[in-house]
Amino acid sequence: MRLLQPSNSSIHKVVPTTVSAATDTTTALHQFARSLVDRPTLDELLAQALRTAAQLTASPHATVLLLDASEHICYRVALDSGNLAPLALVAGPMMQRGLAGWVVRERRTALVRDTMHDARWLPGPGLGDLRSAIVMPLCYGEQVLGVLTLGHEIAHHYQPDHIALVETIGAQITLALALLGQRGRLAVPPPQTAAHIAYEGHPQPEMAAAVVLAAELRGFAPVADTPQEMLALAKSKGAFFQAAHGIVAHYGSTHTVIYGDMLLTVFGADNEAIQAAQAAAALKAAAAGLMMGEQHQFQHVSLAIGIGYGPLITLTLPGATPLVYLSGLAVTSARRLCALAHNEILLAQPVAAALVPHTQHVLRPLPPFHVLPGVSQPIFQLNTDQ
Repeated sequence: MRLLQPSNSSIHKVVPTTVSAATDTTTALHQFARSLVDRPTLDELLAQALRTAAQLTASPHATVLLLDASEHICYRVALDSGNLAPLALVAGPMMQRGLAGWVVRERRTALVRDTMHDARWLPGPGLGDLRSAIVMPLCYGEQVLGVLTLGHEIAHHYQPDHIALVETIGAQITLALALLGQRGRLAVPPPQTAAHIAYEGHPQPEMAAAVVLAAELRGFAPVADTPQEMLALAKSKGAFFQAAHGIVAHYGSTHTVIYGDMLLTVFGADNEAIQAAQAAAALKAAAAGLMMGEQHQFQHVSLAIGIGYGPLITLTLPGATPLVYLSGLAVTSARRLCALAHNEILLAQPVAAALVPHTQHVLRPLPPFHVLPGVSQPIFQLNTDQ
């Protein structure tokens, strides 16, 4: 039996329903089993399966990926829980290096207690904040029809007992998919149709641990009242960001993006924490020079900097002007630390720990901060005045 994307859309989102906490496991499984008797369509089947699996495991994220006869992803159904990347963009890496491909090759369920410590986990839009997961193959005989994934923002949320529940639901999904295929309600693609994703033709994302620095200029709005002042401020900001780009490049940054009043740059060498800290100190000095400019008074302008660490996904999109797409925990933590900072440099704990043997600057511990939802982590302030 072959599976093909049943519609022209590459993703079908399911809005999760709220179920009373009093509904027990037996009732939920019974209701799901009864729903299969009503001969649902493919989308109805998968939507109900995701709602049931999410309810029984208290999962905010759930997806089903369907595979064709060549074990390529051809369809995705997801709970409406975030901004998911286009399927054509992520399907190849998921099957080649991600957990989806691993469970398909191994034909067994994976329990990931902490995604930050599992190299098979590929974060991305809608997935970058997940800290624990269950991923299981939907096997029918020797064929894998699809992959069911459940995710949560809290590490160690899933326990071995959850696997039995998920596999019970997965077995029902598999039998229903097989029955739909036998009845001809799943289309069979001719060889080499447009339904097959040409993975080789798409740019391939790369993932590695990295340090990311986010720096934001603040306080310009109150000192710009006229068009002439706004143009003058834009010129000054342009000069600063041009200097900032040169500074981070000097200290070994590999990718730099500027949007609005924020600069986001990546350090990926062996001594990336030191390079990022040195770049941050130089950026603060450059910003101080901007505030002391002769042409304008920038007494209200400040520079907030956050330096985060973690998995980073980099995707370079080809074109006359190549675009660089950055995502992952490293970006998320850097931006949240930057948002928390007030004219200061804030560091994630791994960055601060790497700096301790090498810096003369003072590292001041601060109260833990929720860098990710439900995840409290220590943070540090870097004092470059010492």
